[in-house]
Amino acid sequence: MNHRLLALPVLGLLLFLAAPGLAADPMAQVQAGVAAARAGDTAQAEAAFSRVIEAQPKNLKALAAAYYNRGRLRVGLGKWAGAEADLAQAIELDPAQAGAYALRGRALSHLGRCPQAMPLFAEAVKRAPKNPTTYVWRGECRAALGDLPTAGQDFSRALKLNPDNAAALYNRGTVYLRLGDFKKAEADLKRSVEIEPASQNAWYNLGQALARQGQWQRAVEACNRLLARYPADAGGYSLRGMSLYRLGKLPEAEKDLDRALSLQPNNPELHYDKAFMMIHEGRLEQALLELDQAIRLQPDMAEAWFNRAGVNQDLGRLPQAVSDMQQYLRLAPNSPQGRQRLAELQKLMKGGKAPR
Repeated sequence: MNHRLLALPVLGLLLFLAAPGLAADPMAQVQAGVAAARAGDTAQAEAAFSRVIEAQPKNLKALAAAYYNRGRLRVGLGKWAGAEADLAQAIELDPAQAGAYALRGRALSHLGRCPQAMPLFAEAVKRAPKNPTTYVWRGECRAALGDLPTAGQDFSRALKLNPDNAAALYNRGTVYLRLGDFKKAEADLKRSVEIEPASQNAWYNLGQALARQGQWQRAVEACNRLLARYPADAGGYSLRGMSLYRLGKLPEAEKDLDRALSLQPNNPELHYDKAFMMIHEGRLEQALLELDQAIRLQPDMAEAWFNRAGVNQDLGRLPQAVSDMQQYLRLAPNSPQGRQRLAELQKLMKGGKAPR
């Protein structure tokens, strides 16, 4: 059961308003676009901004405002490449537009270009140090780059500015989950779903945090809340199934895992989870089939090779068990447990006795 990736919440359409003194014709068109966006007519808004940009007016403030507002609109619509290009133009034309820096960083992060986004977030923080959203976005980028402790600091900064920031709570909770601090993860994720009960990933990660603490019944309850809203969440069925298994409710557990596999038949982790359950039930041949499926879908899944070696050993197939453990060590060469198991298997091979 793996953590889910950090969620990147969609920006609301809070648009730039021009100063009244700039109400020449181009700026009037920009203002008409802003009004259309506020009314929910995004197509009309984008068309208005585009007309100004295509005309390239001499009024550079109006041109900058058109690029800025179209870029911000495109961020809200998830048109990341177009948004990034527009916001770059807005900054070039009018470097004083503080909001453009964070928005461009946001677009770059969605394009997988977090290293380029980081200086923009730094500039945004410098210009507006009390905007919690910028800290959340920068934290998400840092997490994507693998810098989890510093990402957590950004989420904490956001929460100092706004303690009820659900995105910051969710992301900090997910960072704690990935760092193994499950109690803190539980606290943040619990508060996150209280604020935003429709947050699919927050419910799943809350279930994960509870399961990692051995609180199986509470993990089941979190999954129940998740699946009531999102009945096609395969991960939710898998997590609930493994929690039910730990509670000794085997028929219900297997039913959940089968449901998860029906939704995502090509998910290797689900096949691995089902094999894990079958191993502990003594259904070794069936477990081997599930492990084979997991390995076919993800040949570098080291833990599947490790468990496959154990199943083959229990079935008396020592040569295959040795081969499986050797493959495991190719994938996890620094595993002392793997080296010890391989030595034990090789010793059994020499003795010619295979335990069943």
